[in-house]
Amino acid sequence: WEVTKEKGEREHVMSNGEVEQNTPLQCYTATDPESKEVLFTRMDNILSVTRPDGKRIVDHIDGTRITTVTNPDGEVGHKIECVGYATVQFSGSESRTIFGTPTRVLSKDNN
Repeated sequence: WEVTKEKGEREHVMSNGEVEQNTPLQCYTATDPESKEVLFTRMDNILSVTRPDGKRIVDHIDGTRITTVTNPDGEVGHKIECVGYATVQFSGSESRTIFGTPTRVLSKDNN
């Protein structure tokens, strides 16, 4: 497996479990002086924006967008979107699948 971590570190994981480090990807960070939003981009076209309130939006090269938010009560929620696929939202013990039609699937952990 070829693994690229969040900050561009790359490694090759072999079938026997050994890990070999590869050359990391170049990454760039810029901060908007007014909004204080931080833009982070890697050379493999991954782009993320982190807002001062902690909301983070990550766009992947295949069009997948992952949004992460922290609610006022500290619970972290995620929303995963990609054109042509159902949107998935989850936080805590609840997950929701949203199709392109009015259909919604809600599941909760009752424990």
